[in-house]
Amino acid sequence: SKPQRLALRRLHEVPVQARKAVILACLTDLPMHAIGQQIGETEAESERLLGVGLASLRTSLGLPDDATVTMRLRELESSARAAAQPVSADLRAQGVRRRRLRLAAGCVAAVVLTVLAGTFVRVQPVKPVVLPPPLGPAVQRSMLLGTDGLQSLGNPLRWTVDSTSDNTTGNGINSFCQAARFADPQGLRTYVRRFQFTGRPTRTASQTIELSRTVRQARAGYATALKWFAGCQQARVQLLTSYGVDRLGDEGAILKFRATGKTLRSYAVALARTGHITTWTAITTMGSRNPETGKLLESITGAVRRVCASRVAGTCPLTPVVTENAPPPSGEQEGMLAVADLPPIGTIAKPWVGTRAGPATDNPAATTCDRADFVAAGASRSLSRTFLIPGANTPARFGLSETWGRFGSTTQAKAFMQQVRGRMDGCEKKDPGAKVSDRAEQLRGPRGSVWTMWRLESDISDKRTIAYWMGIARVGPNVAQVGFVPGDTFDVDAAAFRALVVRARDRLFELPVETPTTQAQRTPAG
Repeated sequence: SKPQRLALRRLHEVPVQARKAVILACLTDLPMHAIGQQIGETEAESERLLGVGLASLRTSLGLPDDATVTMRLRELESSARAAAQPVSADLRAQGVRRRRLRLAAGCVAAVVLTVLAGTFVRVQPVKPVVLPPPLGPAVQRSMLLGTDGLQSLGNPLRWTVDSTSDNTTGNGINSFCQAARFADPQGLRTYVRRFQFTGRPTRTASQTIELSRTVRQARAGYATALKWFAGCQQARVQLLTSYGVDRLGDEGAILKFRATGKTLRSYAVALARTGHITTWTAITTMGSRNPETGKLLESITGAVRRVCASRVAGTCPLTPVVTENAPPPSGEQEGMLAVADLPPIGTIAKPWVGTRAGPATDNPAATTCDRADFVAAGASRSLSRTFLIPGANTPARFGLSETWGRFGSTTQAKAFMQQVRGRMDGCEKKDPGAKVSDRAEQLRGPRGSVWTMWRLESDISDKRTIAYWMGIARVGPNVAQVGFVPGDTFDVDAAAFRALVVRARDRLFELPVETPTTQAQRTPAG
């Protein structure tokens, strides 16, 4: 076709070594060091030549990015297969067939010449059968982002490629919160590229591409990678905001974190899946300047655009729409707080650890004022969970607890919430040693949700006062109560606890809102 002929002409104009690097990187699955061996260059020089060749083709073909160049070159595969020479085994077999045919033809010719003097028989040679080579790899190194793909996150001239690998050596951990070498352990291929930014802010980045055998396995791999981040277990790393990304491949998300300690760091990750392919970019920034959501979206859009050159990519819509959402499932107890949701405490450098959720026969989140009892109030199911920081030398009373209950109807859940509110608001009148402050609430939240929080200080002696933070949230028939006993100096401020109560509300969105009563009404009799 005309585009193919044009691509071949422009490819011929690329300098020889750069042309070799482009062809081997785009149409084979050779690692860059092997490409360097093939063309007689070092791995670093091969990377540079590949960039030169792709840039030359982008300009000469008038294409917008390297991914489109790769797609155009992949269109040449059919022509390459048609022009491919037969392998040596095929040539030998064809030679044997030709010799046998020629011997037979000679015998026939001798007989015919004897019987019909002067008559000649001409035997046509057998036309060689050319077997097409197998299809090229579905994912290639050339589909990884280059430094120009990170221009939304900083001047591309200041980004450098630190390393590129198939992630089969070392510990396999290339980004914050990553819990294992591969999101899909049964995957076919993985590529990882690390980047370094020289300038301000100090920033590093990595991109991972994983190829799964099936779409089902790719979905599971994407979900696993998402849980790594949404359920991050690193000390002093807190999930701040999360976004859903629609119309970018088949599914996508963006998450932002804060990491406190000796130095303040900001983490962000953008993930997407299209067809058999999952990719994510993880960004670490020193300080509090996390990249803007729109800039993160540009980076993951560029990553998806490049992998869309693969024959196993999905439909690949590239018109993303971002919506701030409740956090993705953490992999811990569904509908309840996770370690990644909890605020850092003081200067403690050890991570929170949560107990396994169990039946809420007692309610560890309740205070001496509200005395909330989910079971007595009619919850059809209830669970409680406690979080501690082992090895942190905290006071014996220190801890954070959450209790969740599901009521038979939204009306019952509302009545329970109202009872807790009434007891907290009237606590000072009933208990002269109690002081209630920092009350805050939202009565008309998303999907009809509500939450309220308080600070309670209770005198247990003339010289000792115990402080509590308590909050309660409801989504439909589901209610969550959060209680935090700070203990001496291991405390949080009102804003941090408010964010925690809101997150407990957000986790309730993971649960169905249909009540057991409604389910029974919809179930056919018998």
